[in-house]
Amino acid sequence: MADARQHVQRLLHDLVAAGRETGVQVAAHLHGELVVNAGADLADPRADRPVDDRTLFHSWSTGKGLTAAVVHVLADRGRLSYDTPIAEYWPEFAAHGKQGITLAHVLVHTAGVPQAPAVITPDDLRDWEGMCDRIARPGADVEVLAPADLCERLTDTMSRSAEEGLLGSWPSPR
Repeated sequence: MADARQHVQRLLHDLVAAGRETGVQVAAHLHGELVVNAGADLADPRADRPVDDRTLFHSWSTGKGLTAAVVHVLADRGRLSYDTPIAEYWPEFAAHGKQGITLAHVLVHTAGVPQAPAVITPDDLRDWEGMCDRIARPGADVEVLAPADLCERLTDTMSRSAEEGLLGSWPSPR
C-alpha cells in the first residue's frame, strides 16, 4: 500500500503545482484499514497552516444521493409527488418567480435555483435558517446553479411536518 500512498501524494502535489487544486486531502480505507492518507498545500493560507490528517473540509454534495433516495421512497409511498411545486412544502421558496418549480425540476437539476451565495463564511454554514432564506430569496451575490440544497430543505421540512415518523427517527441537518 505504500505505493498507493506515494502515488496519491505525488498526484495531489502535481494538482496543486498545476493550480488545479488548493488545500486538498484524500483518505481511503480498505477492509477497515487506512491505506491512503495524503494531503497537499495549505488548509489556512493566512496562518500558513498545511493540510494534515485533522484538517476539516466542507463537502457540498455528499448528501445528494441519500436525499434523492429518500425523496424517491416518499414518492413511491405516495407521500410526495414529483409534480408538486416546492412552494407547497416551503412557501418562502416561491419568491422571485420560483412558484412553478416542482420536485421533478429539483431532482433533474433543471430548477435553475442558485446553489449558494458567492461568499459564505463558516458561520453562514451553521445558520440553517439564514442559508435557507438566502436560497429562497437570492440576492446579487449568487452565482452558481445547482438545486441540491432544495432537496435538503425539502426533506428537512417534510421530516418536521406531514412525514414525521414515516422513516423512523430523522436526523435534523442542524
